[in-house]
Amino acid sequence: MEFIKYPVGVLCAAVIEPVDSLSRVGEAFFYLRYLLRNATIFWLSLAYLFTFSKTCFTTAYT
Repeated sequence: MEFIKYPVGVLCAAVIEPVDSLSRVGEAFFYLRYLLRNATIFWLSLAYLFTFSKTCFTTAYT
């Protein structure tokens, strides 16, 4: 009976919370678009952090 109960529960949740799930999907797309737009800044900061942590590690353990 599990395979019947599960889709019913999912359907109920989908009917009860359509606004919530839609806003979550929209939020995810917004963040994705934001990350893609700021990909250069993101990768530069990541590279900077990596280099910085590497430098700290090297100075701390030598």
